[in-house]
Amino acid sequence: MKTIKYTKMDVDKIIDGLLQGQIIAFPTDTVFGLACIAEKDAINRIYQVKGRDFNKPLPMMCSSLQMISEVAYISQNAMKLICEFMPGAITIIFKKKE
Repeated sequence: MKTIKYTKMDVDKIIDGLLQGQIIAFPTDTVFGLACIAEKDAINRIYQVKGRDFNKPLPMMCSSLQMISEVAYISQNAMKLICEFMPGAITIIFKKKE
């Protein structure tokens, strides 16, 4: 896999763009991902850019248990997994909150 090195100026531009509601594309080990700050207008733009049905959910990365609890319902089993494996490379599917 190719490693891309960013300068502080590059990272600052990416952060500024995200804070202004822009969408960014970024490479992963298998595909390019699209990202935005989790706010309604930016999320709607991702749906439009991808041509994705609004009834199909998008994945979301969360940085903390607090962030997860703000956007999703956490079952007791999910809480056990979170406590055992986070932070770490784990994917959990939750029922989203409105």
